[in-house]
Amino acid sequence: LNDSIIYAEFYIYKSEIAYVPFATPKTSNIKIKPDSVIYLSRSDNHYTYNLLHPGIYFFKTKKETQDGLSISLLPSSANEKASIRYITTRIEYDSLLNPNSNNKTIFDKWKFFGGDELKAIRLQNEWVKRLKICRYFFSDERDGWQTDRGMIYMVFGPPRIVNRSLSTETWSYDNGTGNDLNFIFRKNKNELSENDFVLDRNIMYKADWYKAVDFWRNGRIGLSN
Repeated sequence: LNDSIIYAEFYIYKSEIAYVPFATPKTSNIKIKPDSVIYLSRSDNHYTYNLLHPGIYFFKTKKETQDGLSISLLPSSANEKASIRYITTRIEYDSLLNPNSNNKTIFDKWKFFGGDELKAIRLQNEWVKRLKICRYFFSDERDGWQTDRGMIYMVFGPPRIVNRSLSTETWSYDNGTGNDLNFIFRKNKNELSENDFVLDRNIMYKADWYKAVDFWRNGRIGLSN
């Protein structure tokens, strides 16, 4: 690099999770602003910076440019308690987060869904496994489970078929009716991530979504068994 200063923009990870596949998300034209900006000076022909806090670090040589290098530092572990929002009611979820609630552990909720400890362990293990997969493959400026692809993967599991183009992914599932259930994701322009895909939402997904959620809530896993 010929520049003596590098600008490092820091973005805290977003906390919101994906909207369900049949709901229209709120749109915003507000440009994402960094939570802080760090200025790095060259020393002995190199730059040194320690990534200390989870978030996205966007390094560039000119303050006004949109070109640069993006590096993500995820939290040490995914938030299992927050992720269970996809398969709980609002009352159940608020109770789970309330430290004064009688039902305050995540395992209590899995036992409620599974009916006994063995089923609860099976459900929880599968959910945590999916959390890890989502984190690895689907993270953008959010943890993987919070994204559109992460939401579908958490609830429905791995797709039977994935078709990819330069700008889309189509995930196909067998929904038990003889017809494929298809989810189409389109690549979203995002200066912080090349891994941002947005679901084409449709009211037609509503029945299949609640069917998959009910499977979890009755001690079964997604639509798979």
